[in-house]
Amino acid sequence: MTPIDLAGPLVSSAALLDLPDDPATRQALAALQQRASRSVDSIVDRLATRLRADFLAAPEEPSGDHGLAEAGAHARRQAAIARDCRLLAQEMVFASLLHLENPQWNPLGPATPAPPPGVLAALLSN
Repeated sequence: MTPIDLAGPLVSSAALLDLPDDPATRQALAALQQRASRSVDSIVDRLATRLRADFLAAPEEPSGDHGLAEAGAHARRQAAIARDCRLLAQEMVFASLLHLENPQWNPLGPATPAPPPGVLAALLSN
């Protein structure tokens, strides 16, 4: 079996499943998995931050109360907004990754079946 350049741009998911089981390959694959995971996390973080900023830019109706209870409720709302924005960002990023090789995919269109997982999905699944 010929060695596979795991850092190269043309690694197929089938090639990832058919790797030799040796320490050097496992180490290279682990490094590639970490890099892929950090990249996806970074994209999700940036998108979640943007979604949260866009959501918070909308004017909020003042309640008139400025006590401790109101501050606590406001903090809980902010935390819920951040959580929801992160979940939405994750869904958007992973849906986009699933359809990465489908130029006709429209994220605003009707649901389309997901294609078979690609290389990134194979890396992130381990």
